[in-house]
Amino acid sequence: MVENFTYYKGVLFLQGTYKKEELMSEADSIIKFAISMDHHFRGEQETAEMMWQEIIEGSAQGFWPAESELLATCKETP
Repeated sequence: MVENFTYYKGVLFLQGTYKKEELMSEADSIIKFAISMDHHFRGEQETAEMMWQEIIEGSAQGFWPAESELLATCKETP
C-alpha cells in the first residue's frame, strides 16, 4: 500500500513512467518538485530555479526541499 500517492507518482516520473505533460494538470508541490529536479539533473537550471520559486510562493508554509535547492544554487553563484 502506498501512503502518499503523489510522492509515488513523482518517483515514477523520475523513473520515466510518466511524462511531464501527464502530471502537470494535477501537480501539487511534490510532483512539481520532482519535475523541477528533472530539469536540474538535465542542466536546465533556470527552469528548475523558476519552478522552485513557484513552489515556495504557492504555499504559506513554503516547501523546504525547494527552499533548500534554491539556497544551494545561491551559494554556488559568485
